[in-house]
Amino acid sequence: MSEITSTPLIEFDVVIVGAGIAGLTCAFELQQRNMKVCVLEKSRGAGGRLASRRIVNEKIFPNQAFGRHPLGTQYIALENELEIPEHEYPSWWNKAIEIKALSGAIFQNHALNATTQQALRFIQYEVCRQLADSVQLQTQQRAIAMSRKEDGWTIETDQQQSYYCKYLVLTIPGPQAITLLQTEPNIACLERVNSIYKPQWTVVCAVRDLKYSINFASLDWIRVKDSSHPLSHAYRVLDTSDQTIADGIKLWTLYATPEWTQNNLDLSPEIAVQKLMEAWFELGLSTTEVLYSQAHRWLYARASDTTSKELFVEYTQLWVGGDAIAGDGIIQSIRSGLAMANAIPT
Repeated sequence: MSEITSTPLIEFDVVIVGAGIAGLTCAFELQQRNMKVCVLEKSRGAGGRLASRRIVNEKIFPNQAFGRHPLGTQYIALENELEIPEHEYPSWWNKAIEIKALSGAIFQNHALNATTQQALRFIQYEVCRQLADSVQLQTQQRAIAMSRKEDGWTIETDQQQSYYCKYLVLTIPGPQAITLLQTEPNIACLERVNSIYKPQWTVVCAVRDLKYSINFASLDWIRVKDSSHPLSHAYRVLDTSDQTIADGIKLWTLYATPEWTQNNLDLSPEIAVQKLMEAWFELGLSTTEVLYSQAHRWLYARASDTTSKELFVEYTQLWVGGDAIAGDGIIQSIRSGLAMANAIPT
């Protein structure tokens, strides 16, 4: 990850606010065209909904200093395409996406039932970190104000840092984008930014000798179709070329329903873990040991569906994209990032 020397005013061709997959895709494509690009991210690391949590545990990740447990999306339905010619796909696509045949189960009517194997796109959860390492990224810099200049934009952060750019791109969640846009009067695209998002509690856990209520050869994902259940789905973390999980240990990521999350938004992480792990075991699972379990609360996990076909909106050297415009889904965010990169003059 490139370091940026702190100065009173740092100048770039493009500043991108938000280091999720849309922002990083846009940044990477622009940098490939020799533009000077900076990405600002309020969190400690990149990724957005593809973020992962660092885990130090030699029992789970032998001969590795640490491992990473994805918090967000891991699989993409096979039919979801970028809807552009293959030669226009981002250069990292083929390295980051792998088609796998995965075995799953449906929990319905209080029972777990196996399904046939399903081919899904497995997206390497390290892709955002790899993209972030190839661009100039400033973490823990929350953009709090923006102002239009004659030939560009200035952005102020909560760390009292100022940035100047010719072109400004916002890929943060809609409510955050609206708050930032409102610091500059008379921006005409405000009404086109999606402000409706659903929250989600997520739990990452590692278990030993996981057993199922019925005989599965393997189990990679579970979808819950009982509307009263706290969980909506759960995915097993797969080995990657960079990370091997010890034999007998399974890593899973559990996702609460937006409704359960909304009703339990103010729970402590410890209580959220307890309740959601209990709900997971109620699906018909058991284990001899839980090696770790941690909770994360996404306030803006899922953007509401949009009928708009737009991938971004533009206003005087300003582009707003990501799920705030393009709607929910990793594919939509990638398409939005690509479309903005192609629209920005080089």
